Amino acid sequence: MAYAIIINNQIYKIASNEQEKNDLNVSENSVTIEISDSDFTKIKNNTGAISIVDNNITVTDDGSRGVIETAEILQNYIDNLKIVLKDFIDAGNSNKSILTQVNNYYNALVSFDTTSISYPLNITWEEYCAQNSIPYINTLQIP
Repeated sequence: MAYAIIINNQIYKIASNEQEKNDLNVSENSVTIEISDSDFTKIKNNTGAISIVDNNITVTDDGSRGVIETAEILQNYIDNLKIVLKDFIDAGNSNKSILTQVNNYYNALVSFDTTSISYPLNITWEEYCAQNSIPYINTLQIP
């Protein structure tokens, strides 16, 4: 079972399991909701349309997700991801269960050549990673 952490009817964090949930820095104002593994994957891959009403969450397939038009756009996206991941790595989070995944994703991003794929990319970057065995996480998973 996976988890979504909600604050003010907005997704704050997600966790794929109990350990990751326990590692998250959640506020007292948050609500933890169990979600299915398939809903977790939709959120993680940025492919789900999320609706939250009164702390009840619905995740549906989102056919309107964006298209990555150029290598430059993807590189900017990856550069922003690297900043978030590196900040987590440098903060001394050796006690967090997700650290190995963060390190693996960061290293994959550092070495990824955005000109090596065809554009437009009609799937999300996260879907591309899943389909091409690139280790990845969503920034919502980072404590």
